[in-house]
Amino acid sequence: MLGVFPTDGPVLNGAAPYWRLVLQHEPPKLSLSPGTFGISAGVFPNNDQFSGTDQYLDIGFDASLQYHASKKHVFSLYATAIRETAQLNSPVTSSAAANKNFSLNTFKMNGSYYYDQTWGLTVGMFSVHGSNDALLYASAPDVGSLSNSPDSDGYVVQLDWTPFGKEDSWGRPWANLRLALQYTGYTRFNGGSTNYDGFGRNASNNNTLYLLGWVAF
Repeated sequence: MLGVFPTDGPVLNGAAPYWRLVLQHEPPKLSLSPGTFGISAGVFPNNDQFSGTDQYLDIGFDASLQYHASKKHVFSLYATAIRETAQLNSPVTSSAAANKNFSLNTFKMNGSYYYDQTWGLTVGMFSVHGSNDALLYASAPDVGSLSNSPDSDGYVVQLDWTPFGKEDSWGRPWANLRLALQYTGYTRFNGGSTNYDGFGRNASNNNTLYLLGWVAF
């Protein structure tokens, strides 16, 4: 009914409970929000309902801290950690993975500074670590792993310009535009810094420069 065909991906087996819990604390000039979230889901890969169910469990924690002593200077810090575990009971999926059970851990953190509700600088890091798998992370050009590992680490630097961010800006609150220049760099990709795919590609070859436009209504 939503234009998605069952054969395009996994189909849920029953309910998939999801939770989100956050504590918001607002002392003067400070905002603090620690929280947790997650999901537990059993799925039929490719809607094959006769050969077993794959089970996924994701548990995450996050926190945000913002210091706003004045509208001229705003400092923010954000962090997220997620652990995913999977049990591949269906031969449809297990045929593409050497291990029936695996885990994947991700961690992201960034800090930002905004001046005069207009100019912003954000610096962040990310890390992905998980179980090795000779089939799931096999050696292949560009996207594969010579060490059969998903482990990746990197950093992000972003410059923002919000021309109509002030309270007395033209068109406020409807004129919401942000332009950004972002650079993503990898110190490790799929388990290695050099020749990670077994075909001579280095982690730094995935470094990317983005020009972003953001509009809100």
